[in-house]
Amino acid sequence: MVKKVIIFGVGQIAEEITNYFEKDTNYKVEGFTVDKKFLKKKKFLNKPVVPFSRVTSKFSPKEFKIFIAIGYTDLNQLRYQKLIEAKKKGYKLASYVSSKAALIGNQKIGENCMILENTTIQTTSKIGNNVFIWSNNLIGHHVKVEDNTYIAGNCVIAGSSVLGKFSFVGINSTIANGVKVSKNCL
Repeated sequence: MVKKVIIFGVGQIAEEITNYFEKDTNYKVEGFTVDKKFLKKKKFLNKPVVPFSRVTSKFSPKEFKIFIAIGYTDLNQLRYQKLIEAKKKGYKLASYVSSKAALIGNQKIGENCMILENTTIQTTSKIGNNVFIWSNNLIGHHVKVEDNTYIAGNCVIAGSSVLGKFSFVGINSTIANGVKVSKNCL
């Protein structure tokens, strides 16, 4: 059964997640939304773009899920703010987990998460809400990735570590076993 989703954003991340949703899930991206001051074109990827202030009139929360496709601006605060606004409008949030990611078991994955290919998330790990994990990462055993974080590509978060809320882990970073990274860390 095809599920319908709209994307908040019209940038590179929005384009990327549209491709992932449409090529690797049963979601169909029906359109896009942005804040009115950022609405430059009425179409993006040949689909309609509507102002976020009027999104519910075009894309009912009863029919559509939403994905917030904003990067790590202000340590993920902007993405979190838009997630809260979307929930207030009645939307449920979609998540994307690549079919080429390695998840064995029933790891808890939150809402509005994006987990890309060649990422391994070990069985006892927990991934919070609004977490973006790019390609080629290892999330070790008993790791807790808290809400509103962003992990760039080729990172290792070793066993029993905690990545605090609103944190960013840059390309090729390693967090050693048992390390607790506080919230709002870069």
